[in-house]
Amino acid sequence: EVREKYHLASYMEISAKTGVNIKRMFEHIGELMLKRIG
Repeated sequence: EVREKYHLASYMEISAKTGVNIKRMFEHIGELMLKRIG
């Protein structure tokens, strides 16, 4: 049970980091698109 909780916590931490990376990637793509339009 403790092992499952630890696994869930580490999974949430990884998914949170991945979410931040994806958000940055989309922001970067948005900036590139704005530069092309402008």
